[in-house]
Amino acid sequence: TVVQHYGWNPWAIALPEPTLPGAALGWEAGGSVASGAVLGVYLLVAAAWVVGTGAMLGLLVRDWRRLVCLRRQAADASAELTERVAELASRLGVTPPQVMVSARVRTPCVFGCLRPTLLVPASTGGESVIGDAVLAHELCHLRQRDCVWRWAGRVAIAWLFFQPLLGVLCRRIDEVCETVCDDAAVMTTDDRRG
Repeated sequence: TVVQHYGWNPWAIALPEPTLPGAALGWEAGGSVASGAVLGVYLLVAAAWVVGTGAMLGLLVRDWRRLVCLRRQAADASAELTERVAELASRLGVTPPQVMVSARVRTPCVFGCLRPTLLVPASTGGESVIGDAVLAHELCHLRQRDCVWRWAGRVAIAWLFFQPLLGVLCRRIDEVCETVCDDAAVMTTDDRRG
């Protein structure tokens, strides 16, 4: 509605009536029981989202700290393995990562977005047992920046934890990354055994 001005005033301007910020949501100035219930539901949903997102981000920080501890507890790899990784990295066009040996991993893995580290298991008995295709597979993850994409997916899942299809999408992206790295490793090393 418009406020009407009576009398002759050339400067009178028809102004809309002031409204409260919650008027668009159905809240009224009187504070009826229904509007209080709606506000309560909105606050409950917002609180649930904050708690859920905080919990998911907390899990993400916990996982990051575990990786940092894993890197600290690992030992440097032999010069032979480091040279093999450097040669494969040059073939793939990536900067060679730090190569370390850990008793806490079962298979070779690469992690770290800023300071990538390639961890190989200490249980192999000899680092020469690890095939070039396996090492090339891990280096392909660096070339494709899979670490960045996986962390971005984990942050998105934390932010939108209530959306189950986002988790399905991230798992599918992980599967495709693994397949692409397998293919690239075979083409790089011409070793189909792994």
